[in-house]
Amino acid sequence: MRIVGIDYPCMDMGVFCEEIPEDGGLSVMQDTTLMGGGKIPNALVAAARLGAEASMLGSCGDDRYGIKCCEDLEFNGVSTKALVRKPGRTALCICIADQKTGGKRCIESPATYARLRPEELDAAQIEGADMLLLYEMDETAVAAAKIAKAHGVPVLVDGDEFDPRTQENLALIDVLIMSEYYYSAIAGDNGKNYETVLKQVCACGPRVAVVTLGADGCAGVGKEGFFRLPACSGYPVIDTTGAGDVFHGAFAYYDCAGWNAEECCRRASAVSYIKCSRLGGRTAIPTASGVEAFLQTGVMRQEDFDKRTEFYRNAAFT
Repeated sequence: MRIVGIDYPCMDMGVFCEEIPEDGGLSVMQDTTLMGGGKIPNALVAAARLGAEASMLGSCGDDRYGIKCCEDLEFNGVSTKALVRKPGRTALCICIADQKTGGKRCIESPATYARLRPEELDAAQIEGADMLLLYEMDETAVAAAKIAKAHGVPVLVDGDEFDPRTQENLALIDVLIMSEYYYSAIAGDNGKNYETVLKQVCACGPRVAVVTLGADGCAGVGKEGFFRLPACSGYPVIDTTGAGDVFHGAFAYYDCAGWNAEECCRRASAVSYIKCSRLGGRTAIPTASGVEAFLQTGVMRQEDFDKRTEFYRNAAFT
């Protein structure tokens, strides 16, 4: 299967400490990582780790971090041949995971390079795909979705922060996976009546609508109807960076493999949960066999991530 996505990669520096210090205080780093990041880039890495052929479209800066973003995508099996390098600085996001509270803080240096224009899209990349992944429904994403629709390619959209452009283009979307924030913005008085709200979303175009609920699992509607799934449990959560991103990439992989929406969510939830067992958005993304082993036994194959942990830890100092 071939999964393509459009987005704008960034660099993620992960920091794990006992607690975030007060003004004038000091906290020692217990671990740190440096790797590529971004919502769709992370999703594509997850799809590739599971076994898909993945390709990144969009643009990134021509600076040192832009080079590292491309190198890390390729390291994870994601093709960057269609990723356009443009003059400017690639974004850097520093994510601090706090062991004491289980919380996270992020500081970002924004990108300065130009985003991909609709006329720069490589239509052939989209036409030959089995699924297209999108985040912000800007004019380039909408143009890409229209190309996908014209060629029977399903479109999955990451509904993280609420964006009216996504609501305006539901007819172009096959799978909409929403965060709690997005869901709350459209639920109105229906609140936790997930079935009603998700069915309303599907009535506007998508064949699948899902809301991820963190520790409360997820809820969704597919052709088989409404379902609720609990969150995975049994291991400590170290870092939630990229958890939603890899959920989307895993859902895309399992959807292309023919699983129904509920089973796609069950497996995507496992991928996201396993990812959270190590620092960084990509360190502990499992393989398909690792996912099945976890679902069958409840045991994570932590040895699968030891070399990746060391690789990304060392990257922060080289």
